[in-house]
Amino acid sequence: MRTFTFFLLTTFVSILGLAQTGNFTTKLKFNNEDRTIAWYVPGDYDDSKSYRLIIGLHGLGDNASNYRNAIINSRKWPSIFPNTIFAFPDGGEDQNSDFYAPQGDEVFISKTMESAIATYNIDEEHIVLQGFSLGGSSALQFGLNHTDKFEALLLNTPAIQGYAMATNRLGAGYSYANAKDIPIFISHGADDAIYTPSINEAVRRIKMNNGKVKYILMANVGHSLPNHTIMNQVQPFFDQPSENAYDVDAFDIQLPTRICSDQATPVVLVQNRGSENITSIDFIPMLDGNKLPEVNWSGSIAPFETASIPVHVSGSHGTHEIGVQVGNLNTTNTDENAENNTISHTVYMNVGNGETPNFVEDFEGDSENWLLEESKTIFSWYSDDEVRKSGDYSLGNFNTLFIFNTLGNVEHFESPVLDLSKITKPGLTFDLAYNYHRYTPPYFTDTVNLTDTLEIQISTNCGADYETIFRQWGDALATADQPIINPLQVSDCFFTPTEHQWKNIGINLEKYKDAKNAVIRFNYISGLGGSINIDNIEFGSDLNAPRPNVNPLNIYPNPAQDFIQIDLGDFAIKHVQIIDALGRVKEQKIPTIGPTKLTISTQEFTPGLYTVQVVDQTLKTYAKKIVVQP
Repeated sequence: MRTFTFFLLTTFVSILGLAQTGNFTTKLKFNNEDRTIAWYVPGDYDDSKSYRLIIGLHGLGDNASNYRNAIINSRKWPSIFPNTIFAFPDGGEDQNSDFYAPQGDEVFISKTMESAIATYNIDEEHIVLQGFSLGGSSALQFGLNHTDKFEALLLNTPAIQGYAMATNRLGAGYSYANAKDIPIFISHGADDAIYTPSINEAVRRIKMNNGKVKYILMANVGHSLPNHTIMNQVQPFFDQPSENAYDVDAFDIQLPTRICSDQATPVVLVQNRGSENITSIDFIPMLDGNKLPEVNWSGSIAPFETASIPVHVSGSHGTHEIGVQVGNLNTTNTDENAENNTISHTVYMNVGNGETPNFVEDFEGDSENWLLEESKTIFSWYSDDEVRKSGDYSLGNFNTLFIFNTLGNVEHFESPVLDLSKITKPGLTFDLAYNYHRYTPPYFTDTVNLTDTLEIQISTNCGADYETIFRQWGDALATADQPIINPLQVSDCFFTPTEHQWKNIGINLEKYKDAKNAVIRFNYISGLGGSINIDNIEFGSDLNAPRPNVNPLNIYPNPAQDFIQIDLGDFAIKHVQIIDALGRVKEQKIPTIGPTKLTISTQEFTPGLYTVQVVDQTLKTYAKKIVVQP
């Protein structure tokens, strides 16, 4: 670490006051405002001794004094970090922003450090930059940009604003390449799910750049500072990041979720977290939990360096769990930390030609062989039980400017592999409900449309390459007459269509009629505003083909007050049961004629949720939930 000296005006020193101790605040002129620094200095401070310094950055909407009180008085960090001076710079008048807004605001972090060094006997080799929430995000950015100034970074639930920010796609400026130069301790509450994808991605990128990072996910904890048990691990990690002599961390596995082959080659990303050089690793490939013959890798991985190592696994047609386990290191040494030795990935192996595409996918069941990639954001496709064209479920997604900047994010799902050559006139149809967001003055200076895009692509070689066959957004895609006007909270951003606010989209696929391994991909591209639902995706030209996944049961009105009408389409009703939320049968009917429609009174029902079970003449059972209102 470089040692540096700051030259300050003597008037500044007199304003701060020499060797003041305990909790107190000072003011420093910065960017034309008097900016607060909140301090804690041990009561027995001795200018003849050197002290560590922790600079703590507060989170959204907080201020320096409140944060100092939480750290010092409530969390009692001086007992964890003895002989330490704490300095807490204030974020300024823009309390809802981090220390990088407005531009140049981050300089106040340096000014705070300068004032501490000018007034107290600070050991400049032991300065830690700490931050909570948005302050943690700022600490990561500032610390990686200035690794020469700090001993380490202490990040408590860094509020990294989405996957795009974690990957620097929005210009966040995390200099991951410098992570190798500074230890980083990160804690995060497992119940604080909104930040999990972005923090996980940041940790992965720190490791990819040979960073010395310790990441603790705290069970049953939300957006909060950690307890003493976790904080007591901080300084030992800073002093000695390698906790074991032999420790290989298998932290990522790179493998497509679908492979058109019975051969897979997962690439395992490993980091040497031990203090000894690694010259060989015994890998144990696994298929569906079964260990395969051991594979040996040889090379050289220094402490905290990473390596990408391919491993070969053979399988068969169908879904498999493919994994890799770390065995012995350097021939005879056991890995001393077994908790990070195993990693796996679910893969669908498609061997031979694809499925015959005469079917309907209505998302009522398991959607077998449909591929929904695990998303790295909270804006991902989900099973929606509130909006559907028919049945009980559809597939939904949405975007909003209220949670992170998702502009340009692409969330996709894919069909099974299809053999289009088995039908005469291949085509694709689906039911769509979509609307976008419009903001007008005074919320925006001018009228602004925020509109996501639906793009549909086709691959004829099992997903190796794709061609766009449909792309629409805004008014062209919307199924409502008017956009969602001025949504001011997340709950306002969803579109709940009426029965008439759905449209059926049809796409001719005859151009691809010879494709034996076709895949259809649905991409939802963020324009920061939109709500979409897709239901009843159908392939094939024969619209009378069997629809095995379709539930013909229709019940209306729902919610009900006086009665419900049960409609089983073309099937005769043999038996009906209505069951309450406690499992009690409230109504049972056995029609003598076997009608396809039946009316049942609900006037005597207690308001609440009920399950209607209907058996048809083939003894097949269908079920739906209804709500009875007072």
